[in-house]
Formats: sequence, structure tokens, C-alpha cells
Amino acid sequence: MSALSIALYRPRSINWRRILAHLVSLYQRAGQLVRTASSPYHLSNCGSPCECSWPDGLSATYTVSGFGELSACSECDADTADPPWDGTLNHIGGGCVWWAADAEFDPLSINGVMLDITYTQVLLRTSSPCRWELHIACGSAINPTQTMWAGYKSGGDTPAGTYLFMSSDCGNTTGTMTVS
Repeated sequence: MSALSIALYRPRSINWRRILAHLVSLYQRAGQLVRTASSPYHLSNCGSPCECSWPDGLSATYTVSGFGELSACSECDADTADPPWDGTLNHIGGGCVWWAADAEFDPLSINGVMLDITYTQVLLRTSSPCRWELHIACGSAINPTQTMWAGYKSGGDTPAGTYLFMSSDCGNTTGTMTVS
């Protein structure tokens, strides 16, 4: 067996280069919360550069609901060994991005498949259109990440709210998801 075959065969190994590349990508494209100087805070002037400000109301964690019936893509790895994702998104590091990853990057499953904990996130995108986006993704040790569900909400001070369906690689069409 070649070294490449062995590396691809270990589905639970952590690919630190992939995680680092993803974090750099998130840093470069991650949304920034641009706000007015006083309440009520709102999204404005979504140009670049801007800083992620933390007005009252942003939380260290948010919870997604409505993902229970999502179907996975066939390219995603089956996973019954890792605990099921409870919908929690955590703020780790800087920027206006909350991930399904916890501080230890513990693996999770979603509806019987591997949850891609770094691509399952809610973020504020500052490129046009400036909006909050929610992405739920399943993963594989050998296949690219697949988006189970992606949606957006156009305004609001925080990630909390109802997200409208935007796309899915897996054929899901659930109309909305809620972040609280």
C-alpha cells in the first residue's frame, strides 16, 4: 500500500493543512459586522476593509433548528460513531463566524453522516450582497465537502433569525432554518 493510499484510508485523521487553509479563507472572506455608533445597530457600509465590532446582543453560541430531515449527499461518509450534532454553532477565534466546531475540533455527525464541522457555520458576508449566511455541510475523508443546506437572511444585528433557502448539493429544499 502506498503512503498516499494509507493517508486516504485514515478517515479520522485531522488534516491540519485543510483546517488552516479553511481558517485563512474564512479570515479573508468572513463577514464583518459594520454598525452604527449607537443603538439600534444595523448592517451598513459593507465595504472593505471593516472590523468586526461586537455590539450588545452577539452571543458566543447560536443554535440552528430545522435540520432534522435533511438528506446527505451520497459522497458523504456514513458516521454512527460520533455524537450527533445538536445544532450548536460556536464562536472560535475572531471575525463574525460561528462554527459547528468546538475549541477541540471534536467530530460530529448529522443524520447518520459525517458533519463537516468547519464548513457548517453562520457568518456575516460583507461582499455584495451584505448578509448573514448559514451553511450546513457533510464531509468525507476522500470526497469534497457537500452543502446539505445553505440559506441567508438580509438584515439584523445578530445571526439570530429565519434563514431562507439558497442552495443544496444534496437535493434538499427545506424552505427555512432558524438560528436562535
